[in-house]
Amino acid sequence: MNAYAVEKANKLLGCSAAICSSLEESQFNSASFDVVYANQVIEHVPEPVEFVRKASFYFKVNGLLVIGTPNIDSIAWRNLRGNWTTLQKPDHLVFFNPRSLNRALLEQCFDLLEFHSTGMPPIGWARRSKEIVDRNINRVDNQTHTPKPWHWSVKHWVLGRSLISNVLAMMIDLLNLGDTMYVIARKEEVK
Repeated sequence: MNAYAVEKANKLLGCSAAICSSLEESQFNSASFDVVYANQVIEHVPEPVEFVRKASFYFKVNGLLVIGTPNIDSIAWRNLRGNWTTLQKPDHLVFFNPRSLNRALLEQCFDLLEFHSTGMPPIGWARRSKEIVDRNINRVDNQTHTPKPWHWSVKHWVLGRSLISNVLAMMIDLLNLGDTMYVIARKEEVK
């Protein structure tokens, strides 16, 4: 939870729709929402299955849960292992692959409707990736960034060639090897 992000969201929305609160502290009633959207959230929660169970309290009948989270089965994880950018973030507590996320949802009586992963292959050298992450990606201040290493130029060259980047992205998508996976699940009605 980030008060600055909530303030900025409300400013952009022109109202006070966003709040800075946990589910337990929120003032929402049960069955308040058609959709609960948790993009890049569940990996930050110490007890993610409990988070899913608590979130379902806020669903209307046939409400949907949309989750986006890092994919521990991604091609980047397989290539970079301990230097995978996502592992460099100390606030990422739990990681899922498609099978473990599906199981967590099933345990809470969710029916998986759709699964998709997306991402680009890691272009660069694994031994340098922690340095790259520390220097270029995880910067949250306004300091001047140092120049990116040569293989970032390769990455941007590939990304700038739509045919090459689209083919690589399509292959990763088809094989569900992207860095981020997204699921849409519906809470089954309790009978």
